[in-house]
Amino acid sequence: CMTLGKVWHGKRVQPSKVLYILGEGKASLLKRMLAWFEHHGCTNETDFPRLNTNLRVTFDVPQLREKEQYGGLMSAITADTSFDTSVIVIDTFARSFVGGDENSSLDTGLWIKAAESLRAVGYTVIFLHHTRKNTEFGHQFRGSSAISGAMDTIITVVRNYEENLVKVAVTKQKDHDEGEPMSFRRQIVQTSDTTIPDAMVLTLLPPTTRTAEERVLREVLDNPALNTAKAKVDEVAARLNLK
Repeated sequence: CMTLGKVWHGKRVQPSKVLYILGEGKASLLKRMLAWFEHHGCTNETDFPRLNTNLRVTFDVPQLREKEQYGGLMSAITADTSFDTSVIVIDTFARSFVGGDENSSLDTGLWIKAAESLRAVGYTVIFLHHTRKNTEFGHQFRGSSAISGAMDTIITVVRNYEENLVKVAVTKQKDHDEGEPMSFRRQIVQTSDTTIPDAMVLTLLPPTTRTAEERVLREVLDNPALNTAKAKVDEVAARLNLK
């Protein structure tokens, strides 16, 4: 949506030239893109030329905590005068942090410093990061708390395997309201190219209106830290600002 300037589920999008640094999922990139294009009715006449103009994908993932590799990335971006990058997507944090200790505030601090330097010269930096396997206290990101502490915006994506749903929620927003979480259903799309395997896209589900009691119950069920014998309804209600 950013590269094509398309509205994303009713939300305005700033058209951008995106440099996507892909460290994971290389083999499935093409089929996922084709499925998304066909699902959203993109055309060869207008959308694909715009995509070619506004998107660059590289599999060469720089190790941002290393000064030399950060400098190499900056040199590569500025050297390509035909592509005025505005957004840099790093997929994933771990692939750009090989050999570093995610739990070390020193190591992660070097990575954060590099990301801040990119932002300081005008780039928007988006990176994907995995959560911890232990969800006893909710979905928390791996590694040092310095990682999430340095972010302006955090969007947490959680998959519910039993209901075939994906929940997307803004769990940190420095300068704006977080808004309501969004739920998507996973849908398999068969592309018109029979040589390309089926691929998955996400379809937004309409929002549901819940009673206060249902909202309290859902908060308990969705938050393992509250889903204990000690959890009190009035405590949950206070978190939801319910009377």
